[in-house]
Amino acid sequence: MPQHIGSIERFHGCFKQECVYLNWFEDPILAEKICREYGVYYNFERPHWGLKLKTPAEVYLGMSYQETLSFKPTEEKIREKIEGISTQCA
Repeated sequence: MPQHIGSIERFHGCFKQECVYLNWFEDPILAEKICREYGVYYNFERPHWGLKLKTPAEVYLGMSYQETLSFKPTEEKIREKIEGISTQCA
């Protein structure tokens, strides 16, 4: 559990530095769109030093880096990937 808290704190730090502080949000709908896009970037495109310069999608969803770049994530697609992994582990 403590390592998860560190991961969450790291995400929030990056999120503030790389997204919130760089944008002027005049509209809550636009703010939500930009924040969601950052979440996709963070998990599917941005390499992480703690993951040996891999993306979370590569490590936790078993995708190649090229797959992560072409993957257009929706909640349904991500859920399918996770369910596929959990059935392989069962």
